[in-house]
Amino acid sequence: MSSPFYRHTSCFPLARRSIALIVILLIACIVPIQSPREVSAQISCTTFNHCHAVVDWSGSVIGSYTSLYVAPMYDNHDVSSFIDNEMWLIDSSTPSCQRSPTLDCLVEAGYKAVQGGVQYFVEEHYAYQGVVYHPLDYIPTDGTGDFGSNVTVLLEQTSYGYYYIEMQSPHKYFAGYSEVSMNPSRIDIGQEISGDTSGIFADPASWNSNIYIQNYNNYYQFSDGSLTINPPSSAYWQPDPPNSSTGGTWIACTTGC
Repeated sequence: MSSPFYRHTSCFPLARRSIALIVILLIACIVPIQSPREVSAQISCTTFNHCHAVVDWSGSVIGSYTSLYVAPMYDNHDVSSFIDNEMWLIDSSTPSCQRSPTLDCLVEAGYKAVQGGVQYFVEEHYAYQGVVYHPLDYIPTDGTGDFGSNVTVLLEQTSYGYYYIEMQSPHKYFAGYSEVSMNPSRIDIGQEISGDTSGIFADPASWNSNIYIQNYNNYYQFSDGSLTINPPSSAYWQPDPPNSSTGGTWIACTTGC
C-alpha cells in the first residue's frame, strides 16, 4: 500500500523539487476554479463528521505547496479526537475514490495536537484500502522547536501513483514517497477538528505562498477558492489571493483570530 516515509530529524538543504519552487511563474491559471463559496455552520465535530476551516481549489493538478506558520495548539482528549493544521492533495472525482470508505483518495501533511504535545504527520487515504497514518517528530516547547516559525509543505506527483512529500522547517526536515493511485483534482489548506471540541484550542496559524503545480510548473493561487468554516474554528483571507502576488494568506484558529 505505502512505501516507507523517510525521516530526517535535522535541517537539510532543500531537495531538487523545493529549489524549483523558488522560481515561480506568475501567469494566469488554466485550471477551472470554483467561484468563492463560504459555509459557516455549527455542526457536531465527530470522528465521522469533521469540522473544517479550509479553502479548496478544484482543478487538475499534480501538486501543491504552502508555507505554514507553526502555532501552539492543544487537545486534552484521547486519540478519538484531534485538531490539526495541514494541506491536502485530493482526488474527489475518480469513481473508485468516491466509492472508497474514506470518500476521497488523498495525501496530506501538517502538524496535529495529540496527547503529549504537537507533532508533524503525513497521512494517505486509499480507494477501498483505508488510511495509513505516519506520525513524525514532536515539536519541542522549550524554545528549541518550530513554534513561531514556518514549515514548508510540498506534495507532488512524480509519476502516476507516486507522490513526493517534503516538509522543511528551521529545525526539521522530512522527505519520502507515498503510493496512492489517484488523479488529483483538488487542493485544500486549513484546519481540521475531529471529536469533542471542549478541550481543544489553536492559536492563529497562517498558510502563505500558496502554489499549485501543473506539468511540473509552479503557479501562485490567484482565486479565493471555496471556503468552509465550521465553529469552533474561525478563518479568513488576509490578504486574499486576488490582492496578493504570493497566493494570499489564509488564517485559521479557535482562539485569537
